[in-house]
Amino acid sequence: MIKENQSGKKFDKLEDIQRFYPEEPEEVAKKENEQVMPVSVAKCTIGIKESVEELEGDAFIKKDLLQDMMLTYYFSKSGQFYEELYQQNIIDSSFYFETNLEKNFGYSILGGNTDDPDKFVEKLKHLLLSTNERKISEEDF
Repeated sequence: MIKENQSGKKFDKLEDIQRFYPEEPEEVAKKENEQVMPVSVAKCTIGIKESVEELEGDAFIKKDLLQDMMLTYYFSKSGQFYEELYQQNIIDSSFYFETNLEKNFGYSILGGNTDDPDKFVEKLKHLLLSTNERKISEEDF
């Protein structure tokens, strides 16, 4: 009954969907943004702008997975960097991280409550940059 009803109808051919993505600049739009508010504990977030190269297929999936795995390895509650930051009272249990990769842009953010935002930023930058020299053993996986 339904097939009979639908086969008797005439539909125009659908046009292909065209998507237009804005050009994402390589540089960061705003290096730092500070808002002073009357709070007892400051919140601080660091953002990392990922490269704007367009990846597809396996290369996209690989980069997306690796970004998430690296942040999880170092900054999860059982991660080496989390423990160091926590022991130094730079972060508390509100600490979080997230990574997002899309077709033409990507970012990672790390943040939480901190008593010393400047120290938070300095230490996180140092730890993130140090990942270039570190090796992860197979045992850690």
